[in-house]
Amino acid sequence: EISDHGEWSDYCFMQYEKIDNIITESVIHADRQVAKRYSTRYEWSPELIRTVNAVRYWELRLKQVKGIVVDLETIATYRDAAKLPVASSDGILLRLEMFDCLRAARREMYVNQKRHVELRQAYMEELAEAVLLQRRPWLNEEGNEQHREEQTAKQLKELIKRENLRKMHRIIGYLLKPGQGRGFLQVDIPDTDAIPPPGETFGDPVDPKHWRGPWISIKEPEEMAAKVAKANIKSYHQAHPTPFCGEPLGQALGKYAESPIADQILNGKPVPESLTENLMDETKRMLWELGKSPDLVVRKDIKLYITMEEYKAMYKKMDESISSSPSTKHVGYYKAATRSDALSRLYAGMMSLPYTEGFSPARWQVSMDVMLPKEENNWRIIRLRVIQLYESDANQSMRQIFARQLGFILEDSNLVPAMQFGSRPGKMCISPVLQKVLTFDIARMAKLVLASKELDAIACYDRISNRLGYLMCRRLGLPHTAIKSLAETWANMVHVIRTAYGRSTSEYRSTPQVPLYGAGQGSTNGPFFWLLMFIILHDSLDPEMRTLVFVSAWASFYTSRPGDSFVDDPELSIEDNGRLHELQVIDDLTKLAQHYERLLWSTGGALNILKCSWLLISWVWKNGRASLATIEQAPGKIALTAGTDNCSAPSANCKLPHTGFSYLW
Repeated sequence: EISDHGEWSDYCFMQYEKIDNIITESVIHADRQVAKRYSTRYEWSPELIRTVNAVRYWELRLKQVKGIVVDLETIATYRDAAKLPVASSDGILLRLEMFDCLRAARREMYVNQKRHVELRQAYMEELAEAVLLQRRPWLNEEGNEQHREEQTAKQLKELIKRENLRKMHRIIGYLLKPGQGRGFLQVDIPDTDAIPPPGETFGDPVDPKHWRGPWISIKEPEEMAAKVAKANIKSYHQAHPTPFCGEPLGQALGKYAESPIADQILNGKPVPESLTENLMDETKRMLWELGKSPDLVVRKDIKLYITMEEYKAMYKKMDESISSSPSTKHVGYYKAATRSDALSRLYAGMMSLPYTEGFSPARWQVSMDVMLPKEENNWRIIRLRVIQLYESDANQSMRQIFARQLGFILEDSNLVPAMQFGSRPGKMCISPVLQKVLTFDIARMAKLVLASKELDAIACYDRISNRLGYLMCRRLGLPHTAIKSLAETWANMVHVIRTAYGRSTSEYRSTPQVPLYGAGQGSTNGPFFWLLMFIILHDSLDPEMRTLVFVSAWASFYTSRPGDSFVDDPELSIEDNGRLHELQVIDDLTKLAQHYERLLWSTGGALNILKCSWLLISWVWKNGRASLATIEQAPGKIALTAGTDNCSAPSANCKLPHTGFSYLW
């Protein structure tokens, strides 16, 4: 009610934090009290579990006598499981008699625990006979006793064999992959003490990507976490030299992209020359594009609250085993709350208030970093992928407020480029591959000259310019309070490292001296914010650049596009029907690729130039027949610069098979 009347204050924020802590402590305490606990010390058997349930039944009856509220249905469940007579067990009302029954039940349980192997064997024999008679009921007839005993012994032997195999496989799996699913067990770093052979060098150990020397393994938990934290800080700081992150333009936008300069950009007004004099032309085009009002189909208010029905819908379909929540408040708590309207309404309100009032809860400002090897058993620090685990309610509220609402607006208004097939609902990863196959088939059948370049972006989610994302959200009409809440969460995020040994004490965060960027791989906002980057990048492409153009046989219509893309892996192409020389087509493709690279740099991203590749489809005509030209018959070269680096890095001419969503015939 206070929020609805616009009377939110610092005191309300403190009360919110207090309530959130009470809710968190309550659900964790309740989980510990009612969670099922299984012991693997004793072999399971129906007789042993019956005596255990008898102990539980009498313990609950004693609680009931002491005045503690106990669910009657739970008592009845344990009584039936213990196979206790209803009249004699429920008829005992005196505390002393209940104590005697509890002592007797415990004595019987202790005896059965000592006989657990014998009881398991008896259960297996009964199970073997039951399985056999279910398959061959005629063995129960008179005269088949000896045959039944022989077959029962055979079935029992088979069951014991299967049980031993399962145990052995579990042990082998644990020994072969000890740490799988629990975090990393080691980190490999360059060996700085290694001495290279005379006249050779191993490279700079500070840059492990280009290290050619030996590696050493670190297995001490805190030292592992410290090395990983240092590497992650370097990764999340990569975007700092780009225009919308660093000085002077990035700082002039303000912490939440709410400064007067940000308003001028979105209103299409000129920006002070002191902020743009050192910018590339592509960045200036992007600023001009940001000032254009998007052509939204429906301009409606974006709601910042989550309803009870939306809360139930988002959690009912979630898998309870999903890892989440550094506070240990896992998905199961939220799923259980969907059974109660009151709890669902409470959680929905707690998830909505930060966005309606513009603050970030302290619990949301912790992210657990899980490091996954890109290749199995490759623990080199440069081959570890960081996955950020946010609090479950924070992650799902981001998805509901940002990705779903704004994503639907983008799709309904046809603002997402047709060439992008990633980070969009209803699109498939095979679609750009199919489109590329068709493109190459048309070029082959029509004997067109076609040049195509595969581009590979570096850590796209980790290099997103947050302020540019906030500008794009403002451009779509998202209220300032929601942007402020998200910005506060990301700016104050504390990253902790999880290893196979548990949660490490090492942590890191963004600082004024070393600010961190990116939307976080593993968060629901990561794909959406990258889609925002791609939209402004695509819209800022110079329309004068040559791209793919296919004209119908009757020249009645045509289609054009720069290429195809899946998330951060675009493929740019240019075709010609033979009027231009191959070198001119290659030169036009170089201009388009360089233009794309500078726009990508403006969003905070960068290309891995050495992993980019290109190919040329050209033809040699002889006696009216065409054949594919070889590299020697149609030589060419494409060289690009990366960011502000003036050194050209040539790509490989990819007439040979290569990585990427490619098709060669």
